[in-house]
Amino acid sequence: MEYNNETLPVESRATMLRRLFVFICLTLGGMCLAALLISFIVKNPPTAVQLRISTILQDVIVFIFPAVAIAVVSSRLPARFLSLDRVPHVWPMFWAIVALIVSAPIQNQIIAWNEAIRLPESMVSVERWMRAAEESARASAEIIMGGSTVGDLIMGLLVAGIPAGLSEELFFRGALQRIFTLSDRHVHAAIWSAAFIFSAMHFQFYGFLPRLLLGAFFGYVVAWSGSLWIAIIVHALNNMMVVVSSWNARRLGVDNQLEAIGIDSPLMLAFSLLLTIAALSMLYRCCRKNLAQKHRELTKNS
Repeated sequence: MEYNNETLPVESRATMLRRLFVFICLTLGGMCLAALLISFIVKNPPTAVQLRISTILQDVIVFIFPAVAIAVVSSRLPARFLSLDRVPHVWPMFWAIVALIVSAPIQNQIIAWNEAIRLPESMVSVERWMRAAEESARASAEIIMGGSTVGDLIMGLLVAGIPAGLSEELFFRGALQRIFTLSDRHVHAAIWSAAFIFSAMHFQFYGFLPRLLLGAFFGYVVAWSGSLWIAIIVHALNNMMVVVSSWNARRLGVDNQLEAIGIDSPLMLAFSLLLTIAALSMLYRCCRKNLAQKHRELTKNS
């Protein structure tokens, strides 16, 4: 395989399309199998145990299996294909976590803007369907993470927190973004394409924009650091923060305070934006050495 003067191998568009076709087939097969198994498990009305089992099945069959399978058939080094062969460095990890935390007010404001979108009157039936789907997804999440005991918190973290970070990053950044990335010249298109599909596959229109930006953030973390582990850890941390804040709100009988941080506060939003830009800049600076090292390794092996 040829290498250019960038950090990623040059591959043909035909190779990319073949991999994408196989990956789509694996994913559709996983979806069908998961739907079949879940139909035997989840009854109406569903219980928390049933939804938790179906969530784990979906993570493994729909997300993890296609990602691992495409890596195995595409490369003699599957872990390298998925960017799992690099141990994450401390400082990139630190700045990625800082960027996630300080951006919370901006994320909340974007969520509020997205939820406030109204479609034209001619599309009122479509809007009604989308809001019904949103409420259904929210209700399922409440059942999965429901309860106010310590056991409920632990179960929520084990089902909705950590596994989703691993499975979704393997699928969207480890496999899909890697397939889309023909070379460094295509990395931005690959990141945003994978982020778009990441958000769309959640089938939640009123959370589409914030999830798109979050997916792009994870994508750049992988592209800059060369390690999927950082994105996995930060994604899992993001989910765990949601689980913990929701659990604490139920325990105290109050609204979720994490979701209200920065809403309609221009000063806090401006402060959050500046801190986020600074954290992302530091993350990129920390990763430049890693990118240069990866370039030297690939050049040496070419």
